Amino acid sequence: YAMIYYQWFVENDRYFPFLRYQRFNGARKIENNAPLIETDEWEFGSEWQPNKSLELTFAYAISKRIVQST
Repeated sequence: YAMIYYQWFVENDRYFPFLRYQRFNGARKIENNAPLIETDEWEFGSEWQPNKSLELTFAYAISKRIVQST
């Protein structure tokens, strides 16, 4: 997978916007007979840290999963 993120400060607040992409093509081991699966996934969001003891994160994921039956 690949991930891009950045950190910046606004007064005492800290922000971490991010973008992540993941691709997988292989067997899904947690199911019987381990079917093949192809996954494309995008996730983006941001973390906001208004002080050192509190972090709030929001994220949105877009996934495409194709299970190939044998």
